[in-house]
Amino acid sequence: FVPVLETTIERSVHIARALESRGLAPSHQRIPIPPGSESQVVSFAHFEVPSRGLGPLSWEIRAGTAAVLTGATGSGKTTVLESIAGVVNLRGDAPWRGLCESGFSPDAVSYLPHDPSTVFLTSRVIDDIAFGLIAKGTASSVAREAATTELAHCGLEHLSNRAPGTLSSGEAALVALVMVMATKPQLLLLDEPLSALSRPSAERFMALLERYRVETGATVLMTDHPRGDATLAGWEYWQLGATGIAPGRHQATPGVSHRIPYRPHEADRVLRVSDLSVSFGEHVVLKEVSLDVSRGETCLIVGDNAAGKSTLLRALATSSEAEIELRGVRLSGRTAHRRVSSIAAVPSEPQDLLISSSVAEELRLADRIARVQEGMTALTLESILPALWHTPSLASQHPRDLSRGQQTALAIAIQLSHKPAVLLLDEPMRGLDEAARSALAEVLACVVETGTAVVVASHHAHQADLPHDRVLHLEKGLLVEKLVEVPQ
Repeated sequence: FVPVLETTIERSVHIARALESRGLAPSHQRIPIPPGSESQVVSFAHFEVPSRGLGPLSWEIRAGTAAVLTGATGSGKTTVLESIAGVVNLRGDAPWRGLCESGFSPDAVSYLPHDPSTVFLTSRVIDDIAFGLIAKGTASSVAREAATTELAHCGLEHLSNRAPGTLSSGEAALVALVMVMATKPQLLLLDEPLSALSRPSAERFMALLERYRVETGATVLMTDHPRGDATLAGWEYWQLGATGIAPGRHQATPGVSHRIPYRPHEADRVLRVSDLSVSFGEHVVLKEVSLDVSRGETCLIVGDNAAGKSTLLRALATSSEAEIELRGVRLSGRTAHRRVSSIAAVPSEPQDLLISSSVAEELRLADRIARVQEGMTALTLESILPALWHTPSLASQHPRDLSRGQQTALAIAIQLSHKPAVLLLDEPMRGLDEAARSALAEVLACVVETGTAVVVASHHAHQADLPHDRVLHLEKGLLVEKLVEVPQ
């Protein structure tokens, strides 16, 4: 009952946040402020959210600014955006102290959270875009016409009748951006929107955002984990750390691993997929995909957004019709319990696997479900958890309050309790800084040492921080091996 209640409440929070993302805040007094007014300033003064480890910090953003806020994974970047958007306390567990003021009218502020799929409220893309306009008083027919124009203007008209739940993470991010821009916000808050995007999709996203910013003069604050030395022209860079917010970019310091890479002595095949095809209506996603994976192998599947990577992993984990064999035995017809003991998956949002109110309860529940000795899953987590993510209070924390890296490690430990031959990971590096990515690579090294094969889906074509044996490219429904790398 508790997981169902928590999920229901969480969805209610998402709905409230979705309304806020469109600038719909009926509880606030709306005070129109002329564009270009000097009063349009976001100000923090001795602001802190103790329950989330943020602050105290003082900071100021003036109208017309385009800024990127960087920082380590779990440093509080999301809390900063939620504070400005007025949604930090929607769950009722984040009381704050100090001053957080915005000179922007609440209905002129839009917030796009880290997971854009949470802000969709209807069953069609076009209706979701029109909804914000209708709620602000635009006639229904005019709003849908405007929504159609916005989608066409951004080259996304082919998605207008799609259900939001069928969009890839990249498509969802692009559509969500169009959705929030449709209401013409003066202050746009974006929480790591680029982490879910392949390079072509990221370039398209930034082109749409920059065009909107130039045309409207809007103020934009975006969080990100920038890689390399590339910067956005005309954007200010700030870093959030223990002492507050200062100019510049956060530079992560990855830990140095002393682990000796392990490779099994015999490359026996544990997974064989033959002629796997998946279609949604007339849209063919996978075309007769075949794949062999050996014991202890790490196979990296890359491709652009909407290439079908998540669909492939989902089919491997749940399909009852495909020709999928594990150690020569077909998986079709197996119960969910028997199937997860053979091939287990961690989704792109690892919190989707977490249903208890504390990490300790989550670990005990995993023991019972997997029918293993009590404490085994906790030992697994202890053995794979890097020092970076190991805190004394970890066992008592709510799983949904963990950092993304901690959630991923916990989800992996839970799935490993079933002793699967194959572990599937969907975008595990999403939203992690360099230090966290290095830590997750250490987690996967521990998994491979057990002989478990790992199949990782990622939209990043270059995964230098993730050791792998093979790279397969998924494009136009076809899976092709283009690169072979065997770590020495």
